[in-house]
Amino acid sequence: LTEIVELAMTVSPTAQVRISIGAAPTDDRAILRVNSPALVDDDRMRALVAERYGRVIEGLARQLRSKLHYDPLVGAYEIAVAVTGRD
Repeated sequence: LTEIVELAMTVSPTAQVRISIGAAPTDDRAILRVNSPALVDDDRMRALVAERYGRVIEGLARQLRSKLHYDPLVGAYEIAVAVTGRD
């Protein structure tokens, strides 16, 4: 999450970043989403992902054992995360 927000701030320090969490299709997961106009696909964004951020972001997704989805048209990353502690 921190790396994606930092990526957005690096691309455009004045762009707004929205972080949200919502229900997933299964009860044991939630969808964590980060979107920003700064994350829309362009040359600068691609260069930063290739040079620094991509490897870290993908590595963290692997640690969470979940697929990281990127929507380049709206500038959003989302991942399903485990929900724990429910009785």
